[in-house]
Amino acid sequence: MRRRSSVPLAGVLLLLSPLLTPPVGATGRSHCGPPSTHVQDLSSLSHGLSEASGLASSWLHAGVGWMIRDSGHPPSIYSLRIDKGRPVVREIRVLGADNTDWEDISYSRGPDGRGRLWIVESMQSHRDPYIYEVLEPDPDHATTAPLLARHRYQYPGKVGFQNTEASIWFDDHLILATKGSPTRLYRFATLDGPGPHWPAYVGDLHGEPRISMLRASPDHSALIASDHQSMAVYEGRGPGSHLEDFVGKGPAYGKAIFRGDNVEAGDFFPVGSCDVVMLAESRRVYRILGH
Repeated sequence: MRRRSSVPLAGVLLLLSPLLTPPVGATGRSHCGPPSTHVQDLSSLSHGLSEASGLASSWLHAGVGWMIRDSGHPPSIYSLRIDKGRPVVREIRVLGADNTDWEDISYSRGPDGRGRLWIVESMQSHRDPYIYEVLEPDPDHATTAPLLARHRYQYPGKVGFQNTEASIWFDDHLILATKGSPTRLYRFATLDGPGPHWPAYVGDLHGEPRISMLRASPDHSALIASDHQSMAVYEGRGPGSHLEDFVGKGPAYGKAIFRGDNVEAGDFFPVGSCDVVMLAESRRVYRILGH
């Protein structure tokens, strides 16, 4: 865990202004205006909840996000709410799972309409890693969550070992982003069947080395990427962009620096909001206000 310190995030506001757009119909609006000039420091997660490594907003439970923690911690997911400006967290154990090296979490909906949480294990253990498919539990009452499947995966061909700390659910497919320079994007056509599953190489993102967080704006016009110490914005071809519209590009906007902190997780939070919430390994929680 890195030492705690304050983080000058005002520069992030300028980066996010073109992409703070909630899902159409989520709030009755299809576009957010420019963000405010105020960044809220929401203090810290509870003592003992350091090393957050992923955050995904729930699409079905209003005001809820799902957090995971890095290796060395229980195989648990954590429901996150912001209550009166402070983060409130509940731990929910994932039955049948092992937290060998959980690095990111993303969200989708299954054919039954219920939420799915996709927890990506990195390859730092130098063995074939897993992607854990978890049925979204009741964030306020559940104490355990059912594990639907554990999908073994490998990178194709002679790519070999790839450290992976960032993922995203994009256009109904799970995308992995490798932690290297450049960032290499891989897409799973499906995760059905026994595996191992090999994602297909899509292309590279340039200029933001060793990213640990990747998220799409709600209208898919841009991507946010963070490499622990900085954040960058990649532009596609406008609303409804495909993943291929981002590859081969560098950041469209300059970097915002997270000096002295180690930001590993973030998402547009909650769904339907123009705000962005970021989590650092130091337990600090930050909210960038939009309107």
